[in-house]
Amino acid sequence: MGLGALFVWYRRRLLAPTLGGSKGLKPGQVLPRARVVAHRGSRNEGLPENSLPAFLDALRAGADVIECDVWLTADKEVVIHHDENLKRVTGVDKLIHEVDYGALPLLSATAPGQFERLNAFQNDSAIQQPILRIPKLTEVLALLPAHQGINIEFKQDSWDLVRAVHRIVSDSGKKHQVFWFSLDEAINKKLRQMDPTIPTVVSIVGSLKTLALYHLGVLPFLEMEDAVYGITIEEVTLEKVRHEEALEKAPDFVKRFLAWLLQGKPPKIMVQPMLFAHLRRRGIQSWFMTVNTEADLKIALDAGATGVLTDRPAYIVKLLEENNWRFKFLKE
Repeated sequence: MGLGALFVWYRRRLLAPTLGGSKGLKPGQVLPRARVVAHRGSRNEGLPENSLPAFLDALRAGADVIECDVWLTADKEVVIHHDENLKRVTGVDKLIHEVDYGALPLLSATAPGQFERLNAFQNDSAIQQPILRIPKLTEVLALLPAHQGINIEFKQDSWDLVRAVHRIVSDSGKKHQVFWFSLDEAINKKLRQMDPTIPTVVSIVGSLKTLALYHLGVLPFLEMEDAVYGITIEEVTLEKVRHEEALEKAPDFVKRFLAWLLQGKPPKIMVQPMLFAHLRRRGIQSWFMTVNTEADLKIALDAGATGVLTDRPAYIVKLLEENNWRFKFLKE
């Protein structure tokens, strides 16, 4: 077989599903539609992140999925919050897992324009709780219409949290609308072990592994464990790599190598249209993370993304509608 014929054969292999399919995806399973994923709600559109108004606003703006972060409080309530420390969004310097739910401080709303935006939700019938209270997962799930989904990110490595979230989503009757994941591969393994029918988003280590297998030419012959492959569209600096919790145990020379390898905005080595085409044919979604500008959206669309994670869901939905732009479909 000549080199030309070998290349054609491999390209066909890359653009075809593997014989084994994607581990974790059941035959015929339909994943939640996820073109626009609202990162912590409408966090860059005038509302406090991970608040009920921010989630409701994103859903009403047309986001397909809302993304949130979960922790267990000291008395084992599953609540929505990003940081381990409460200080950045409440002003109170305490760790969230050391505070009982009833003692959690309210979210701050001091950024310009937030007070006016929040006023519109004061008497909203969809929100039955104080609008600046840190919400429970049950309250966020209650906002979800049947045609929209939720992406739950785990910030805490705890079997108690995994079991509690699984019980909540199962009892809600909305498990088919759920993605769950962690940027930490050890937590993702727990999630797949707990319930492989709930689709996971790739971790940082999983994303780098997939990228390496693609460039080595062996990805078409291997199974994949996650239902969503995600890449960042932001510049990856050494400082960001060093502060990434999922990589905290990696030696510094590894972090330096990753920062060099992933240079560029977006990182050129990660924007691989043929890889995304291969993943789509395997039924795996490809999301571009932190897409907040028209230029970033065009990069994602041109590369063949199936969706984007954004802090500006209303803006991104408007761009898509006004320009009649669309993401790629699975199998396309």
